[in-house]
Amino acid sequence: MPYFILDILRKLEVSYFEYSKDKTYNSAKESKVSLDETLLKTLSHSKKLLLVDDAIDTGATLLAIKNVLEKKNNEVEIKTAVLTSTHKHSYIEADYKLYSRVLLRCPWAEDYRGV
Repeated sequence: MPYFILDILRKLEVSYFEYSKDKTYNSAKESKVSLDETLLKTLSHSKKLLLVDDAIDTGATLLAIKNVLEKKNNEVEIKTAVLTSTHKHSYIEADYKLYSRVLLRCPWAEDYRGV
C-alpha cells in the first residue's frame, strides 16, 4: 500500500484512539512486564535511568515499565526520551522528545518498506 494511504490510515487510527480510549491508566499492564534478572540486579544499584522509545502513542507501555522499575528501586530517578509523541493526551509525557504529533516511519516498523 502506498505510504500516503498508510499515513492517512495511521492518522485516522490516532484520532480514533484519542476519541475512544479510556482516559484512566490500567495498571494491569504492569503484570505483563518481564525484565531480565541480570538487568534488574544492575538497576537496583542505579541512581539515574533513561528509558528510550521510538514513539509514545497512549504511553501505557512506557508508563508500565517505568512503574515496575520504580517499584524495584524507589531511589532511582527515571527520565524518558522518545522520537515522537503521537497523541495529544498520553498516560505519560516524555521528558525529552524530538517531535509532538508527528508520524514517523522507522525502519523497524511493520509498515516500513525501506524504499
